[in-house]
Order: sequence, then C-alpha cells, then structure tokens
Amino acid sequence: MSFGKSRLPLKYQVVTDQFDSNVHKDSTLITGFVYNDTAAVSGAKISTLNGKVSTMTDETGRYSLTISSQDTALFMFKSGLSEIVLWNYSFQGSHHVELNFYSSYDLYQIEVDKPVIYMYSAEDLKVSVKVNFKGDLAFVYPSMKENYWQVNLSDNQIFIEQERYPYLFWEGVTGEIYFDKKDEDVYGTFVKKDEVVEYLETTLTELGLNSKEKTDFITFWAPKMINQESYFIQFLNQETIDDYFGQLEIKPSPDNLNRIYMLYEGFETIPEVFKSVPQQFEPLQRNGFTVIEWGGSQLNNYSKREL
Repeated sequence: MSFGKSRLPLKYQVVTDQFDSNVHKDSTLITGFVYNDTAAVSGAKISTLNGKVSTMTDETGRYSLTISSQDTALFMFKSGLSEIVLWNYSFQGSHHVELNFYSSYDLYQIEVDKPVIYMYSAEDLKVSVKVNFKGDLAFVYPSMKENYWQVNLSDNQIFIEQERYPYLFWEGVTGEIYFDKKDEDVYGTFVKKDEVVEYLETTLTELGLNSKEKTDFITFWAPKMINQESYFIQFLNQETIDDYFGQLEIKPSPDNLNRIYMLYEGFETIPEVFKSVPQQFEPLQRNGFTVIEWGGSQLNNYSKREL
C-alpha cells in the first residue's frame, strides 16, 4: 500500500491508475471510497482545486467524478474530519484512477502549515536560524544542519551553500490550540468564502506584507478556504505566537522580527455562541535586518470544544 504525504493520520491510496478507452482523451475518471478509521464516510465532498468539479460520497462512502487531465490536485472535505489533499498528481487522459481517502480526526493535534521565513538585509550577513518549535517538526526545506539553518544574506537574498532560496520553510504538528479571546469575545472576523481573497489582500496590506509575500500567502491559503460557506479568521499577536509555537532563535538578532500566524475555521452557519470582535492591525517594520515569517493552522469542530 502506497500512501501520500501525511503528517497526521490522514492518508490516501491510489489503488489503480489504468488506461480506459471509455474515458475522453482530455479527461480522467476518478472513483473510490472515503473511510474514517474502518467506517465508510457518507456526505464527504471530493473536489478539484478550483472547486468547479465536485461530488459527494454516497451512503457506502463511494464517489465518482470526471475531471480534466490538466488538474493536479483533489480535496476531500467532511465537516468534523480534517481535510485531505492529494497534491501534484499527474492525471492522464483516457485513464481511470481508483483513489481512496482515509481520515481519522485527532482533537488534540493541530497541523502548523507552511511557516515560511523571509529575510532581508541590504548588507551582507551570515545568519543562523533555529526553530524552537513546541511540537514535532514534520518537514523543513532546505535541510538543516544540527537543527538550524546557516544562511548568507546578500542584497536582500537568501543563500545556503551558493544556492539561492526565496525563503526558509518548515511544518510541524503541535498540541491543540485555540482562538485567542477575552472573556466571551473572540478576536477575528467571519468572512464569506467568496470574499476570502479580498479580505486577505486587505488585511495583509494593512500588516505591511509586500506583493510577493501576499501572493505566496494567498495562493497557499485561499484554495483551502472554499468548502464552507464562511470562515472565521484570526491573526495571532506576537506573544501568542511565541506561546503556542515557540520562538525563532536568530543570530545576529534582527532589527525587526515580524511573525504572522492565521487561525481559521469553516462554518456552514455561524454559531450563535460565537461573539467575534474585529481585529486592528499595525504595519510591521522593515528597516535594517528584517525577518518576516507567516504560517497558519486550520481549527476543527468548534462546536465540540470550549474556547
């Protein structure tokens, strides 16, 4: 059995991928099942990256859909279960793919997705970067040596052993985290799914991200926020980020260290007990040696947790 990338117990299996003369030359037929542990999952949504082609599993957990062979990703979504994504698959025309999804939900583990670290310095610097993460690191790129990156900065660009990188990348799994709140007020904003991109553009501009940083952020997160009618979005403050995820250890110390983390959760209807308070943002500082990091996590099952 060959499983795809999985940090939590979230897996998929490509059972077969075979030529089928009954399928159009520019299309791929995909069939399969969705399971939660050993039980079939009905009512799970299977969709392409842009959401234009989708279907739901029946009472046996089975689904079937035909997509363009140019597509490269599929989502499995079911409220109460963590989403599974099949990334960068080479679908072929006139092929039938049998693809099963396996999902188990762990209330006490949260993925910290794609924190990326940008570093800027007009002057040449040698910098060491260590992620003191309060959890288990699942993946880093480029690879670390002795648990840290040794970076050469030159003309606002990152080099490691003569190779240029746009940013440093890491992901991990940590214990359960929650939306930040005061008393019964939860800081953040409910955003309709078709307004997510506009909201992120506005908020990230207020935070002071440049065009590349905003594009990287939105193209990673926005496609994940299409399966529910609305999303509650919260950006954590610096103190909470350090408390939840741990600190970055950077030598020499940057003139400005800006960490931006987004928590979000999707809802079909807004919970009546949810008292949201809009957030105010101040632009980050970018003078001198500047480090900017962004990342985020999807929270699940708000109705089963106490904030």
